[in-house]
Amino acid sequence: MKKITPFSNGTDFILWQKNNCHCCSKYENKSTLRKNAGCKYAFDLDLECVGSGKISLNTAEWIGYKNEALNRECNIKNIIFSPLKMDLEYRFQKRLF
Repeated sequence: MKKITPFSNGTDFILWQKNNCHCCSKYENKSTLRKNAGCKYAFDLDLECVGSGKISLNTAEWIGYKNEALNRECNIKNIIFSPLKMDLEYRFQKRLF
């Protein structure tokens, strides 16, 4: 898995957090596991800010990394993902009409 360094220094990281994660409805920093985090991408950023400072390319692309730079605004800020509800009555339907 390729890793990148999205921020040049700690100040860049803090400014990006302040303008994106801290304003987002999904952000919380109490989780100790990624699967329990409100935003898994913010969890990755928080975890790596005290680590190597490198995040996976997949995480970076989700939040807005393009052309070797991170967007000013997070791609998924305040977007709520809800599970798709499937009507089981038509699950095994063989004909559409």
